[in-house]
Amino acid sequence: MASLLTAMLNISGVKAKFVWIGTRNIPYTYTEVPLPITDNHMNKCCIYLITNGYSLTPTDPNCIFGFPSSAIQGKQALISIDADKYELVKVPVVAAEKTL
Repeated sequence: MASLLTAMLNISGVKAKFVWIGTRNIPYTYTEVPLPITDNHMNKCCIYLITNGYSLTPTDPNCIFGFPSSAIQGKQALISIDADKYELVKVPVVAAEKTL
């Protein structure tokens, strides 16, 4: 789903990148353990609108645009910039009063 969503967005002119991330079931961060065991998902894609990065989770039917899925809040995400560059970002934690 992430591959399809990323391809469709790029074809439509929206800059989209692949994202690897681990859910809360995995206690590691990329900073602590820079290995594939740090993530268990590549079910995300990141889009850039103006200068803000937004993550899209095509496998979470309850995810609202602009809010990260509850399973990944506070986790590190590895964004593929190109074949040789990656960006490591922390997924924000949404304040309880802003969640549904």
